[in-house]
Amino acid sequence: MNGFSPVAEIIARIYNCSPIIVQLQTVIFILMFVPSNFIVIFVLDKFGLRFTQVLGACMMVFGCWLRYIVSAYNEFWIISFGTAIAAYGQVSFLNTISSVASGWFGDKERAISTALGTISTPLGVIVGFIVPSAMLSEEDEKNPIEGQRKFCNYLLVQNGIATISAILLIIMARDKPPTPPSESASLPRPRFSFGKDFGNLLRNKSYLIIVLDYALLYGTVSAIGAIISSLTSPYNYSGKDNSLFGSLFISCGITGSIICGILLDKFPKYKLAVLIVAGTSVVFLLFSFITLPSSQSAIFGLNLAILGFFAVPMSPISFAFSVELTYPTPDAVSNGMMVLASKAYGALLSVVGGILTKKYSPLYAIGLFSLNNLIALIASFFIKEELRRLRPKFVMEEVKETNDKEQLIE
Repeated sequence: MNGFSPVAEIIARIYNCSPIIVQLQTVIFILMFVPSNFIVIFVLDKFGLRFTQVLGACMMVFGCWLRYIVSAYNEFWIISFGTAIAAYGQVSFLNTISSVASGWFGDKERAISTALGTISTPLGVIVGFIVPSAMLSEEDEKNPIEGQRKFCNYLLVQNGIATISAILLIIMARDKPPTPPSESASLPRPRFSFGKDFGNLLRNKSYLIIVLDYALLYGTVSAIGAIISSLTSPYNYSGKDNSLFGSLFISCGITGSIICGILLDKFPKYKLAVLIVAGTSVVFLLFSFITLPSSQSAIFGLNLAILGFFAVPMSPISFAFSVELTYPTPDAVSNGMMVLASKAYGALLSVVGGILTKKYSPLYAIGLFSLNNLIALIASFFIKEELRRLRPKFVMEEVKETNDKEQLIE
C-alpha cells in the first residue's frame, strides 16, 4: 500500500497536481531502498533481529501518520516526506525475512517460512489495489473537497493497519527462540565486516548468477505489474479486465510460492526450481504473443495466471538459495544486495517496457521480457548448487581455516 497506482489519476485531479507527483510515491520506495539497505544491514548486525524490526515498524508508523498531514494542508506533495520515512520500515522487514527463517525454523521448515515471508509484498499489492479503488472513484473528481476527505479516510485505514501491526510486533517479537531450531542456528555467526563480506559475495560466482537471475525474473514480474494497463489498452481490454489480470497474476503467484516452499523443504533442489521458474516463464511469455492480441479476457487472464504461478515463486527461491550459497555471510547482506539489484533493474525494465509499448507495440515489450527471462534461464545452468547452510559445521571449520591462513600471511 506504498503507492496509489489504481487511483493516481483521480487523486491528481482532486488535489489539482500532476499525476507524476502521485506516482512518485512508489518511486520513492525504490530510491530509499539504496541507503536503507545498508542501514538495516548495520542495525541488524549491531542490535539484533527484534530491535531492527521494531525500529522499522516505528519508522513505518511515523511515516504513515506524517503522510496524514496532507489532510491539514491539502497539498499532495507534502505526503512525500512521510513516504520516505515509511520506506525505511519496508526494508527492515524485507531484509530480515531470511534471518527469521534461519533463526526460528529448522532445516525442513526454512523454505516455506521464507515463502510466507516473501508473499507479504504481493499481498500488500492486492490490498493496495482493492482498498483505494473501493474508497475513491471518478465521481469524486466532481467534488474535490469530498474526494480529499475520502482520500484522507483511506490514509486513516492505512495508518490503522500499520499501527495495529506495529503494536503486535512490539509485544510479540523476540530475537531468537529458547532452543535453536537447527544446527546452523546453534553456531555463533561471524560479525558483519563490510569489506570482507562484500568481497566474499563478489567472489561467489553462483551467488552472482542468482542475483542476475532474480534481477531479470523479478524485473519482469515488476514490469508487467507496472505497465499492465499500457500493455492491454491497444487491444480494447477494460479497466475491470486489468484488475482481474492483476489479481489473477498475484494470487496465483502466492499459491505457487507456498507450494514451492513446501516442495523445497522436502526436496532441496534449488537449482532445479530456478530452471523451472525461468523456463516456464519464457514459455508462457511467448504464449502472450498469441493471447494478448486475441482481446479475449479469459484466454489472456489464464495465460497471466499460469505465468504468475511459476514466475512469482522466484522470490522465496532466491531468498533461500542466496543464503544457502553464501553461508555464513549474514542473511541480510546476501539478501539485501540481491534485492537492491532487482529493485534497480525492475524500475529500469518498467520504464523501457513502457516506452516500447507506447512508441511501438505491446508485443515489443513482451519480446523484451521474453529475452530477459531467456537470459536468466541460460545463466541458471551455470549455478553450482552448494547448500552450505545444510552442513554448517564443515563450513564454519572451512572459514576458520581460511581466517587462520590470512592471519599467518599478515
